[in-house]
Formats: sequence, structure tokens, C-alpha cells
Amino acid sequence: MGDQIARAEKNKNVVGSSSSEYPEDIPQGCKRRLSWRNVEGKNMLRQVVDQGNQPYCWNISTSHMVSSHLYIHGKTETLLPLSARHLFVGVKGKNPDGSLKNFENLKDFLVNQGMIQEKDCACVVEKENKQIGSSSKSKPKNKKKSSKKENAKANPCFGKMKGKKVTKIRNLQIVRDVDERELIELLQRGPVTVSIEVADTFKLFKGDEVLRGYSQSESLEDHMIELTGYDTTPDGINYWEFQNSYGLGWGQNGFGKLIRKSSRKKHEPSLINAYMYPEV
Repeated sequence: MGDQIARAEKNKNVVGSSSSEYPEDIPQGCKRRLSWRNVEGKNMLRQVVDQGNQPYCWNISTSHMVSSHLYIHGKTETLLPLSARHLFVGVKGKNPDGSLKNFENLKDFLVNQGMIQEKDCACVVEKENKQIGSSSKSKPKNKKKSSKKENAKANPCFGKMKGKKVTKIRNLQIVRDVDERELIELLQRGPVTVSIEVADTFKLFKGDEVLRGYSQSESLEDHMIELTGYDTTPDGINYWEFQNSYGLGWGQNGFGKLIRKSSRKKHEPSLINAYMYPEV
């Protein structure tokens, strides 16, 4: 009898039990709710930052995600302030406006080049962005391999890495076929960077209302955020918790809620287009 009581008590906190408390999209063994903002009273996330009007969402969300995974999995004793600037300048093949063209270039940099801390980075993102965004009608007369001098001009950290701690990851898993149940399982291990589509009004959002997507008539653009957990509202709406990169004045202290597929209409897809997570 004692063993049965113990098992019953355990099942109260385990997803997949017969209790109707648990949303249907949460896999067996996963927590009913999760937030990396508070794990036994400890914050596992970097501070919210503001990307302004620049396309820095991808490098901010990625650097924050990697910092958290290193800390959560005991690779570092503190949340390393890995440089989003260094990541922005170092990743090749960006779009003309500085936004990320493809995930593979980001993966290559994180695995083979690595990141450094903010205090060690000499990059100036604003200047880099102007170079990337500048246009010229004239074409170079000759295509030749970039010299060390040219590389140093494009990346102020080039050739100055000696003595600096470089942090690499083993792999960056990139998932384009979105399965929200799998995403919930991944969140048990740490935050996940995801790609969504947002309208202009998204940048001005304030409050803790669950974001539910946009109408087909609205113009949308890609945006990357860091998923930090999930939960359900008192009235039964399942949502993702995420950290945005529009400063503390956005949403609720820089965090937002995005509706999960399980709370959308049956024919409506996930609002997440792709996601990625590191193997540290």
C-alpha cells in the first residue's frame, strides 16, 4: 500500500498520467510547466538586451542560448557573457541588411571558430552593419583571396585571439520540420532558439497577453527568439515562454508568450518555422 501511495504521489507531477491537468502535447516524463528563469530559485538565463532597429535577433538569441546550455550542463561555473557582436561579425554569408541567411553558416562558426566573451571582443557592430548595408554600383576588377589586412578590417578580432578563451560547441542541431512535442522534450535540457514570423506591431507589444499569430493580409518578416519554457494560462491556453531582444520595455520585462499548436485550431500549423539547439 505504501508503494502505491508513493507512485500515486509521483504521478501527480509526471506528464502522461491519467490526470486531466496535463495538456495533450506534453510528452511522457516531461514537466507540466517549465521556466529556465527560475530553477529552484536560480536564474539560468542571460539578461534581456535591446537590438534596437538592427537585425541582431539571431546572434543575440543564439549567444544567450549557448551561454545557458554551458551553465546548465556544468561546462561553466557562471553564465558566460558570450559576445553577440563577435558572432554577428564572424558569421559569413549574411543577407545585405545583416540578417541571417542560413543556419548552416551559423553552425559552422559555432563549431569550428567559436565565440569569445564580450570583454574580449573588439568588434563594433554598428560599423559592421554599415559596411554590410552599403551598396556600390562599381564592381571589383579582380576577385582574389582576402588578405590578412582585409580580414582584420572586416573583423577587428581577426588575428587577436591569442590568449583569449574561445568557446566552441560540439554541434548545432537544426530542425526545420517542427514537432512541438519534441520541442517540449528539448526544453527540458535548456533554452531553444526558434524562428517565427512577426508583423511590425510585434515590436511595440507590451503586456503578458498570449500572442496568437497574424492574419494573412499582414506583412510578416522573420524573427528569432529564445524559448525559455512553457505553461498554460488559467483559462487553458497552452503557450511558449520566450525571451525577446527588444529590451525590458517589451512584453513583460522583455519576455513574451506564444501560443502552442495544441491551443490553435486543428487546421492551423505551429507558429514556429524552425528551431535549433546546441550540443555542448
